[in-house]
Amino acid sequence: MVWMTIPIIVTDFWFTDWAQKKFSSKSILVVSGLTSALFMLLMTLPIGDGPLLWACLFIIAFGIGCCMPLCPFFIAHKSRHELYGEVLAHDETLRTGTEAFATLIVGFLAAVFISFPIIVFAAAALVGTVLIALKPK
Repeated sequence: MVWMTIPIIVTDFWFTDWAQKKFSSKSILVVSGLTSALFMLLMTLPIGDGPLLWACLFIIAFGIGCCMPLCPFFIAHKSRHELYGEVLAHDETLRTGTEAFATLIVGFLAAVFISFPIIVFAAAALVGTVLIALKPK
């Protein structure tokens, strides 16, 4: 799991701050969301346990690391200024609940319906990315 954790932390703390100075939050979210979704779909192919698997995990983690700090920022920016702090505080609660709920859903999907629940995550990432990309400023 180090191949997932380290890129998320590095991206979250250093890359995202640098990227926000050069690009809009929306463009970073769209590119990182598409990148994560496409490489999640690539994981469903028989790529083996070699370097391609680890490269895919690294790139997925990089995309997630970009999205994690920007999503609450994106949501809070759409709220009234006096609610900004409250929105960010609620985001942590929502993120924890979402992670728990996603684990239950994917476990259920893996046990009952599909053998590759990562397809569901990729589809969710694609839908979210498309919604953000199509939303006017």
